[in-house]
Amino acid sequence: MGPAGWRTWLIALGCLAMAGLPACGGGASPGAEPPAPAVGGEDADVEAESDVDEDPASTSASHEPGPSPTDTVAAYLAAMADHDGSPDLDLYTADSRERMAGRALGRGQMDNLVRAYGECPGTQAREQGDYAVVEHPGDSGRCSPWFLERGMDGLWRLDFVAMGAAIRFDGRNQWRIADRAALGPYAFAFDE
Repeated sequence: MGPAGWRTWLIALGCLAMAGLPACGGGASPGAEPPAPAVGGEDADVEAESDVDEDPASTSASHEPGPSPTDTVAAYLAAMADHDGSPDLDLYTADSRERMAGRALGRGQMDNLVRAYGECPGTQAREQGDYAVVEHPGDSGRCSPWFLERGMDGLWRLDFVAMGAAIRFDGRNQWRIADRAALGPYAFAFDE
């Protein structure tokens, strides 16, 4: 996937359950097709790092990967709430950081993500070896699952590369598995 495809995936990830909001698609009408990871997009919805208000001190211990998958998801949402959209956070797998290099979500996108996930049912982690999927049991499809990988240090990190390859959103912004083969080591959580 080229840089434009990854920019589009970052927008989609940052705007889960947000189709139609100006910060997440330029004011598309409700029901409009949200950005998909595999399709190239415009740069207008992703701000360059220099355009994002970032406080270097905002990358704090609260934005570190956790000893459990749900701790890491909570730390990621805390980073978004603090407007710390740096692609260099240790919350992400090395592959995810590499793919997101030089890009950051804007404040509006981070606020929308925090608001959307604040309305989701509680989380539940399913682990198999060094891989985990954090889901929102009881959700109707608007709260996308999170894929995480345990590092050599025993801490869990978000795998946005795998999420981008496997998850897509429909015209109602409901998530679905688009490519079962792309689930790779995360397939165990979707065998039902």
